[in-house]
Amino acid sequence: MPTRLITLRTASALTRFWRAHAHVGEARHWLSVGLENSDDVPTATRADALWAAARQAAAQSDWDAAAPLLEEARDLFRDQGRSRELVFALSELGFTALRRDDTETAARYCEEALVVARELGDDRATSGVLTILADIARTREDHDGALAFSQEALDLRRMLGDPLLIVDSTYHLGIAAFGGGDLDRAREAFDGSLALGRELGDALYTGAALCMLGTVSLLDGDLDHASEQLHESIAIYAGLADDRSMAECLCALGGYEAASGNPEEAARLWGAADALRGDRPLEYAEPQIEARFGPGLIEALGVERLTALREEGMRTGANFGRAEIGAVVTVPNAE
Repeated sequence: MPTRLITLRTASALTRFWRAHAHVGEARHWLSVGLENSDDVPTATRADALWAAARQAAAQSDWDAAAPLLEEARDLFRDQGRSRELVFALSELGFTALRRDDTETAARYCEEALVVARELGDDRATSGVLTILADIARTREDHDGALAFSQEALDLRRMLGDPLLIVDSTYHLGIAAFGGGDLDRAREAFDGSLALGRELGDALYTGAALCMLGTVSLLDGDLDHASEQLHESIAIYAGLADDRSMAECLCALGGYEAASGNPEEAARLWGAADALRGDRPLEYAEPQIEARFGPGLIEALGVERLTALREEGMRTGANFGRAEIGAVVTVPNAE
């Protein structure tokens, strides 16, 4: 069997393991090596590898890399008549479009995916589409719709009994509740996803749940828990090399510093978050955090000083390396 074929099949089979255990960079490397000049491998193998590579790119919030991989995978799945896999690719294309701030394209992909999934009678595929449709509804400020989609997805996944799918839906139910302002329901969901994420040893969902729990604690005024949860989360995201999610944590930590009476540190952290976020839009809790604490920073520092400190933080964030995470924020037990 050709080495390239072995590489692609092995790397594709390990995609869940690599994502869960924070080996995303390694996964992307081997999938890239295998996909290079892979026109001679079976089409089904190439399609699966493209799908796996896109999922690894998404784990690092690298949406620009994920999109073309998903587009090619979608086309191959469609050509092969692999309808279930087609649903997955369309769903992920929808999620990728949403994270690139293109809600209309996201909805178009997911509506097509839902039609195919319903026709198949495939609860797993349907639940995935519903989860992304919930995120689209939340973005459109349809919070009742977001909760309904999220709850239906969670109910389906509980019947399926796959713990990784359950933790995903539990987390997204928390996101929907948070978007609607129900912090108690959000906290309950994030607590559940954190417990299951730890049980599974899944770094991705553990980090995500901790970041949102820290944000809920921050908005509730529970600063001790906010600090503990956010520091643990950013250490996990540093290991995943996920700059976009690290920016989300830094934004919340900036809010924590503002609430703790440290406006200059808050401004620097927001600047570092700006650098890691790049030109991608604010999402999830970031708008709410900036709206809550931004006016206080202006009052404490003035616009000119706030701008200068934020630019200082941006310079630090632009050179942000995983090993130098302490240059931006002290992370207990980062190793």
